[in-house]
Amino acid sequence: LKQIPNDLIEAARSLGAGWRDIYIQIILPLSLPGVISAAIIAFSLAASAYVAPHYLGGPTQLTLTTLVSEFILGTYNSQMAATVSVLLLVAMSLVTFIFMKLTARLVR
Repeated sequence: LKQIPNDLIEAARSLGAGWRDIYIQIILPLSLPGVISAAIIAFSLAASAYVAPHYLGGPTQLTLTTLVSEFILGTYNSQMAATVSVLLLVAMSLVTFIFMKLTARLVR
């Protein structure tokens, strides 16, 4: 947001645009790539988190990351742990790809 030139906002104001129009037509389109990048990074970090779900949810709340650790440490089933890991990777890739395709129209 700091890199958006104030000249654009001043020019829009001098042409009679209100704050809503300035935000929708200038600030939002110019800041959208940064918002999209931050959302993808936050999703990736949240989906691959292990420590927080393990300690906050305990053994009753299973996420894919805690399920992988349960298969490795609890049942010594490395084949199932590998399967769940690949499932997590495919799901994260698919969600990221869909998110990028849906937002590509907005960035143009």
